[in-house]
Amino acid sequence: MVFEPLAMTHTTLDDGSARGFEADEKSDHFHVAPVVDNSYKWAGGGVVSTAEDVVKFGSAHLATGRLTQRSLDLLFTSMKTADGKQTDYGAGRDVDVDPRGRRIVSHFGSAVGGTARLAVDRDSHVVAALLTNVTNSDRIGKALAATWPEILRLFDQ
Repeated sequence: MVFEPLAMTHTTLDDGSARGFEADEKSDHFHVAPVVDNSYKWAGGGVVSTAEDVVKFGSAHLATGRLTQRSLDLLFTSMKTADGKQTDYGAGRDVDVDPRGRRIVSHFGSAVGGTARLAVDRDSHVVAALLTNVTNSDRIGKALAATWPEILRLFDQ
C-alpha cells in the first residue's frame, strides 16, 4: 500500500538480515550490531531502505495524490497544548519554520544498526534523506543535527 505505489523498489520490511554497526562511545571504533527482530514495529518502523526510496516517500508529502490536501496540511501543522502553546511536533514529525519562513517537517530515528533523518521542505519542494548503518550515538545524532541546516542551505541557490 506504500512501497509499491511509490515505486520504492529498494525498500523492504526488516527481517533481521541487514546488519549494521554500533559506535563505541569511548573511542572511534565500531562493532557489528546484534541481530534484532524488528517485526513488532513494522507498522511504524522496522523498514530497511535506501536514501533514494526515502526521498520518494518524502516527495509524496509535497502534493495531493497519495494524501488529501487536508492530510498534508495536518502533517505540516504543529500540535498545541491544552493552553494553546505550539509543540513544534505533529503527526509523528518535527514541525519547523526556518529563518526564511519555509515550512519543514522532519523525522530523526534510530534502531539497532541504523540511523535515519528525513526532511521535507514544503515550500521549496526539497526532500532530503540521510541514512547510516550505525546505531544512534550522541556523536552521530549531534553531527546529523548540526549538518542538516547546511544540507538544506545547498538548495537555496
